Parts: sequence; C-alpha cells; structure tokens
Amino acid sequence: MRDNRGKKGTKTSSFGSPGRINHDSTPFYTSKLYEGLPEEEKVKYVENPVPPQFLDKIFCKSSERMEELPDNSVHLMVTSPPYNVGKEYDESFTWLSPANPTLRDVHEYILVFSKGMFSRKNMNKRESTISRDEFLEFTKSVWTFPAEPARKIGHPAPFPVELPYRLIQLYTYRGEVVLDPFMGSGQTAIAALKADRHYAGYEIEEEYVKLSEMRINEFLIGYESPTLFSFTE
Repeated sequence: MRDNRGKKGTKTSSFGSPGRINHDSTPFYTSKLYEGLPEEEKVKYVENPVPPQFLDKIFCKSSERMEELPDNSVHLMVTSPPYNVGKEYDESFTWLSPANPTLRDVHEYILVFSKGMFSRKNMNKRESTISRDEFLEFTKSVWTFPAEPARKIGHPAPFPVELPYRLIQLYTYRGEVVLDPFMGSGQTAIAALKADRHYAGYEIEEEYVKLSEMRINEFLIGYESPTLFSFTE
C-alpha cells in the first residue's frame, strides 16, 4: 500500500471532490445543507384519516393550502424539487460555451426527511408489501434505472415510476396515503396504486391534471398505453 502521509490532502470544493486519497470532507458536512437541523427527538404519533371523498384524487390548485387533507393524515410525501438550483457551473466551468452553460445531469439525489422518531400504533395490523429481494435492492445507496422520455409521457420532466414505487414500498404499509404536491404526469399516483396505497395530489396546470387522470385510468384498466410502456409488466 502506498504511503500518503507526506502528501497534501484534498478538500471538498463547492462543486465536489477532486480526489479520494487523504480527503477532508469537513467543509461539506459543516455547510449550510446541515445548518440549523435540530437533533432528532421522539415525537407523539398522531394519525388522522383522510375523508373518503378526497382519497385517490388530484386537485387542480396550488399545494400551498391543502385544506382537503387533515393534519397528520399523510404517511409519505414524494415529490421532485426544481432542478439546477444553487449549482455553481459558471464558476467551476468557465470554459463552457455561453450558448450552452448548463451541464447534463447524470444522477439525482433523494433527500429523506422525517418529523422525528415515533412508534406507530397497531403495528400488528399494518401489512408490508415489500419482498425480501426488493428490500435488498431498494436499500442500496445507488439506484440505476432509465429515465422516462418526456415526449412519450407528455410532460417535460417526468421521473420514472420505479422511483416513487421504491420509496413507497420502503416507507409505507398497504392502504396508507401517499401525497405528491406537484403531481405532474401522475407518476407518484401510479406507483401508489401499484403498491396498493392511496394517493392524493396537487397540480396547478389543468392540462397535467387531465394527463394524470388519463394515465391513472389506463393503468387501472390494464390498458397498454404508450405512456405506460415502462410500467406495464
């Protein structure tokens, strides 16, 4: 093994690490990404039911005020944030042509947040649907699957159905409620139905609400639609 004790170590820049040998990642883990996060504490678990008329619905409105959903009624929220926020491409890659200053993303991060530690009630009545093989695959640190073609789906930024499906299988039980406050083309709703969960969603564009409802109906009747090509088995 090579002796690296005499070499100068590397540090994490704002764009990433230039190397892995004798690397100090302290600047990254003490950055604002983790600033202000409270220490985990145990919280009281409260679970309120969603009114039946609001289950498995997509509401054409902003998700800023979700009056249809009672507090503490959603078991999991899966959504996708805006892309390319805060990336310092201009500083790190000044050699790029001004006509095309954005790099092509080849991976995405999944950030998992929780309200705190809690114990669920009636655990013996909750049914997990994840298989042993799925659990072993879904708990790997890197997931690899093809992107969804925007043109086929009919939406500019669809994520693969497999992505929310894995999260739903890992973090919820049969019959629980999954929320997507930016429903888009309905991928989260379809994944919830595949896993035998309920869904609720919000979308401000009426066109995408109609697209989601069409794709959900096609899934429910088993129609092999071109927009569901990567989901049908």
